Amino acid sequence: MKNKYFGTDGIRGTVNQGNITGEKFFKFGEAYFSTIHPNVIKAWHLHTKISVIYSVIHSSVLCVVHDLRKKKPSYGNFNLIRSNKNSRYVIKVPNNVWVGFKCIGKKTAIIANITNDHYSKDKPLRLDP
Repeated sequence: MKNKYFGTDGIRGTVNQGNITGEKFFKFGEAYFSTIHPNVIKAWHLHTKISVIYSVIHSSVLCVVHDLRKKKPSYGNFNLIRSNKNSRYVIKVPNNVWVGFKCIGKKTAIIANITNDHYSKDKPLRLDP
């Protein structure tokens, strides 16, 4: 096999992009990865001070977002987002919005988390699923 040194031919790896359209990207705080094992639910949590952008890196995840901010037009809404390698989403969750995840794939899911401030400045609220 001839070695290939340029491009995204899948031999050395791949490049996956997620685009946020229609809005400006927010200030960068930090980036980290979290995992969820198959059939496990990681819910509910709410960040009081930071907003988070999530992107599924590996496996398949169901993300549920529930907005209980009374003065917002999305108040009371549930959004269910299924994200995997064939249908990848960038999910922006503002502060004071509840979010939860379930790994619906057969392998442990890896999720990239990008915050608009340092996680140590936030005290997330948590509820059992």
